[in-house]
Amino acid sequence: MHTVLAVLNLLGAGLAGLTAGLVWRRRAGSPLARPLVLTLVGCVVWAVVRSASTLATDPDVTLALDYAVYPAVALVTASGFWYLMVLAGWRSVLDHRVAALLAVEPVLLVVVVLTDRSHGLLYRSVGQRLDGRLVTELGPLFVAHAVYSYLLLVLAGALVVRAMSRAVAGHRRVYAVALVGGLVPFAGSVVSLLWRPDGVTVDLAPSLFLVTAGIWFWVERYGEPAGLVPLSTRQVLAALTDAVMVLDPEGRVLDVNPAGVRLLTRASPRRRESLIGARWSELVPADIRVVFEGAVVGGVPLEGQPARTVRAPDGRSYEVRVNRIMASRQVVGAVAVVRDVTELERLRAELAEQAVRDGLTGLYNRRHLELVLLEAVVRAGSAGTPLSAVMVDIDHFKQVNDTHGHAVGDALLVKVADELAGGVREADAVARYGGEEFVLLLPGSDATTAAERAETWRERCAALRIATADGEIGVTISAGVAQLPPGGTGELLLRLADDALYAARAAGRDVVVVHGSAPARR
Repeated sequence: MHTVLAVLNLLGAGLAGLTAGLVWRRRAGSPLARPLVLTLVGCVVWAVVRSASTLATDPDVTLALDYAVYPAVALVTASGFWYLMVLAGWRSVLDHRVAALLAVEPVLLVVVVLTDRSHGLLYRSVGQRLDGRLVTELGPLFVAHAVYSYLLLVLAGALVVRAMSRAVAGHRRVYAVALVGGLVPFAGSVVSLLWRPDGVTVDLAPSLFLVTAGIWFWVERYGEPAGLVPLSTRQVLAALTDAVMVLDPEGRVLDVNPAGVRLLTRASPRRRESLIGARWSELVPADIRVVFEGAVVGGVPLEGQPARTVRAPDGRSYEVRVNRIMASRQVVGAVAVVRDVTELERLRAELAEQAVRDGLTGLYNRRHLELVLLEAVVRAGSAGTPLSAVMVDIDHFKQVNDTHGHAVGDALLVKVADELAGGVREADAVARYGGEEFVLLLPGSDATTAAERAETWRERCAALRIATADGEIGVTISAGVAQLPPGGTGELLLRLADDALYAARAAGRDVVVVHGSAPARR
């Protein structure tokens, strides 16, 4: 049996060494690679030394090799704990201080091993059976070493199981592989400690390293890389910039991610732990509380509630969505997601504004003018107030384009648009109607007042000068003015203004004509 164990030990050592070489190639890209390699190296040394001690016939050599196993055992324990802690997501706590604490037990163990023959705290007595096997009586330091090692690995294993329960589904098998790979030799070590026939140590753990190394060898060659660090749902939530809050059926907070903590405590910063168990009504800022109140009864959201956007007093916009969590057809809680959509709302408003603006002049475009005109006609009809329109045309614009080029023509359009926009009231609207034509809607103004304002625009435009390669040129405009007749439509108002503009052109241009009136003579 001992020979078989020695052979299995050596096979396990060889496979563990090969696997360590494969894993080492991933050391630059994975925080799991180094502790796993150290663990595998410790397994190699443990298995080789145990094989040698099993096959040795000289009692002194056997005892020396038996002592030499302990540093390898300590290395496997410390590096295995390191590996499992990183796997469980506790990498941030494994700093130099913790590493130094983990090194204390292996260092002390080496000192005990070197001095054990003088104090007997590791082995109280050492003897030999008739068949030459080493017989030892375990001392208090051996018990302390075993308890420390098992407790350390059990703690790390428990944290891995906890992390596995919270992991995203696609990564749970990574935890499972790691647990199986460590549990097999761990169980063998426990059996070896409890089963010592006649005081002879039968160390099963090194033989079982063949299973551990085989699992990781298969993973490296055919499965998922050993360097893969699984993700937990907690890590996923922590990476979100959206605030996520989980509520129980009574409206108490069960969990909240870091973004949620920042949102809920923006007025008075608090730790996440102080939020757990508190009711949402005590935590949610007043500016978004109205959404919760409309969507949640206690902690349970009402069905069919869409996402709602609210604007906070500081000008920021938030999209709030509250959904039920169901289990066995019962509501077991709710999850609220609050997203800062300030930038999205700004871009949306900007795109909406661009959709109604003329790209060159920045004035409203014809499509938006039609909507504004429809609303203005309805308001004028219901309020009984006048509504006038002024249609403006740049005189001889085609000639400017043909003589001086389109760049000069564009500059001319922009300057005229600026003059028109600079002379309107808040209630007015000015739009580029097409080509070199503009329309101004003047709610509350009758035809006479509108004509007076149009004359002002004509004079201001006549004072403009446009630089060209041939020197400065001037510009004139013609304007047609019309007032909405009782019961008239927006389409009719524009047609009347267009007829007046046609009369202005026929009168020699650079003139304002009111529909139904003769052109003014200057």
